[in-house]
This record gives sequence, C-alpha cells and structure tokens, in this order.
Amino acid sequence: MFFMTERETKLYFNIAGLITISSGLLTILYPSRDSIFQFGLDTTLLPVTNVYASYWPYIVCLIGLLMIIASKVPVLRVPIAIYSTLEKLYLIGLILLIMHQSDALGTSYKYSLIIYSIICLYGSFYLGQYNRN
Repeated sequence: MFFMTERETKLYFNIAGLITISSGLLTILYPSRDSIFQFGLDTTLLPVTNVYASYWPYIVCLIGLLMIIASKVPVLRVPIAIYSTLEKLYLIGLILLIMHQSDALGTSYKYSLIIYSIICLYGSFYLGQYNRN
C-alpha cells in the first residue's frame, strides 16, 4: 500500500495552501467580485452563492495560510485537512450547481473544479492513511 512520506505531506500542504490563498486573493482583489450574478445565474434558486461573493475569499485565505502553517506543525494537519477537504467539497458542489445554471460561468469554473477535486482527493488520501501502521 502506498503511503505519503513526510516530504510528500509537506509538499501537499504547501502547494494546496498556496493555491487556496491565491484563489481567495484573486477573488478579494477582483474589483467587481459580485458580478458573477450578471451572467445569468439565478440567485433565487441558488441563494448559497451569496457566500461565494461575500465571505468566501477571506475564509479561503485563512485556510490556505493554516495549510502552510500545518506543513510545519504536524499537530495541526488533521484538523486543517478535514476542514479544507470539507470546504473544497462545498465549493465543488457550488461549482457544479453554477455549471448547471449557466453555461458561460460553467466553462470559466471548469479549471477550478479540476484543481479543487485534486486537492480534495489528496486531502482525503492523507486523512485515510493517517495513523495507520
């Protein structure tokens, strides 16, 4: 059975943390981040998208920073991996709902869907192999 080494674990937390911080920062720094609702997304059917436009980028930057810290502090890895994986699962579901409602937005979020899915798979793999002999 394949297990992640300490080096691979640190690499996962650092890369996933940097990707997470950059995605949050891009949303914070984008001047009209609420403009996703102008592309045909029906917010009455999908009120959960309000989280994406308002609080999500700040939470994601914090999670990314915590992931980078967790690469150096092993005690923090499991809780951060659990929270990060759950948050990425939420975003994957949100992107799938957006893709279902709007083709224009769906094509722009397909790369985010792929990257979040890979991070989610690695996080799940880390949590699945944690504390096994």
